[in-house]
Amino acid sequence: MEMGFGIIIHDHMGHHIYSRSHVMPGLYEPEVGETIELHEALSWIKELGLARVIVEMDAKNVVDAINGDEENNSIFGDIITGCKGLLFFFFFLSLAHV
Repeated sequence: MEMGFGIIIHDHMGHHIYSRSHVMPGLYEPEVGETIELHEALSWIKELGLARVIVEMDAKNVVDAINGDEENNSIFGDIITGCKGLLFFFFFLSLAHV
């Protein structure tokens, strides 16, 4: 089984700048898969050197976990912690549910 995701980066005017898709082996619970995707996206955005970023995603539970302070002792919580560690590399980053 495989899991795939796509990332599209627009500038402040809505113009396409970068896009990428990625396929990973494995089958995960939806919240774990969405969190892995977010971690991959943040890592890629960091590699691109973008400092001001607005991330929009449809996984409300992931957005709430990133924006919250609760600890979660599971694989989901471990990946959330990794995502939070990447946030410090950005001058401005907003994560919103759409």
